[in-house]
Amino acid sequence: MTDSLTHQWTSYHFRAMGSHISVWLETDEERVAQMAFAEVQRLFARFEQIFSRFLPNSELSRVNECAGEWIVVSSLFWQVLEQALVLAEETEGVFDPTLLRELETAGYDRSFELLSMSVPSVSTPFSLIEQPVSAHRWRSIERDEARRAIRLPKGMGLDLGGIVKGVCAETAVSHLSLWGACLIDAGGDLVAGDPPVAYTGWPVSVARPTRSPDAPEQDLVTLWLANATLATSGTDYRHWQRNGRLYHHIIDPRTGEPANSDAITATVCAPSAARAEAWATASLVLGLKQGAEQLAWQGLPGLLISQDGLMAFTPQMYTLVQFANT
Repeated sequence: MTDSLTHQWTSYHFRAMGSHISVWLETDEERVAQMAFAEVQRLFARFEQIFSRFLPNSELSRVNECAGEWIVVSSLFWQVLEQALVLAEETEGVFDPTLLRELETAGYDRSFELLSMSVPSVSTPFSLIEQPVSAHRWRSIERDEARRAIRLPKGMGLDLGGIVKGVCAETAVSHLSLWGACLIDAGGDLVAGDPPVAYTGWPVSVARPTRSPDAPEQDLVTLWLANATLATSGTDYRHWQRNGRLYHHIIDPRTGEPANSDAITATVCAPSAARAEAWATASLVLGLKQGAEQLAWQGLPGLLISQDGLMAFTPQMYTLVQFANT
C-alpha cells in the first residue's frame, strides 16, 4: 500500500508477525535512524512473543491452554484484550476475537508462510463442528480487573492477531515521533505520525485487489495520512484450497465459516489502529452496501471493493482521497 513512498525518507524493512513491516522516518542522521529502527524491530518482537498463536510459549497460547481456569495476564495483554472486547460490542459482534477454533477448522492452523496453498482435505464439514458459533459469546469471558485475571469459557480460543499489529505499530510510532515525521506499514495496518516537511500527509496508495501476491499492483487512489491510522482487510491474498473450496482467514462470526460477502477488500481510517482494523474486518464481512453504510454511520472514512471491481466510498473518505489516473 505504500509504493508511492519513493522520496528521500529513510526506510527500513523486516518481517514480523507473519507480515512485511516497513518503516519510514524523516531524518538525515543515519545513526539516529538505525537506533530508531532497531527499537521498532525489538518492539514488534516483544508483541509477537506475547500475542502469537503460533508460538507455543506465547502468553496468548498459555491463556488459550488454560481456558476454563483463571489466569493472571500481563498489563499489555489486558489492555489489548479490553480494546478487542470494546470493539466486539461496537461492531455488534461482527468483529469477534474469539474465533480461533473456527480459523483452525478452516485450515489456518500455522503461520501463513508455512501454510500450503492446498491444505489437506478433511472429513468434518463446518456444519458438524461440535461447538457451533453462538452470538455474542465474547461476553462470557470473565475478567477480574483487581487481579488482572481472565477466564475463558472452556473450549474458547482467542485470536488477537487482527488488532495486535496495528496496536504495535501505533506504539512504535509514538516512539519514532520523538525523532521526526514517521510512518509504519505493518502488513496493511498503517500508522502515520506527523507529516513530512512540505507535505499535508504521508502519501499512501490503495491498490486494486489481486488474487496473486506476485501480480504487479495497480494503484486506485492515494490517501494523505497524518497522525492517523489506516487498516485494510481482504480475502485477496491470505487464502487456500481445501476440499475443492477456496478458504480465507476472515471468519463470519454469524456462521463460523469464511465470510461470503461481495467485498474483497475493505480499507478504513480511524482514530486508533485497533478500531480501524476491527471495522475493516467487520465491513468486509457485511459486504459492500451494508459495510459502507455502517462505516458512514460510525463517521469513519472507508473504501470497499467488490469481487467484480465495484467501489463504495463513505462520504468521510473523499476528504483523504486523490484518485489515480486511469
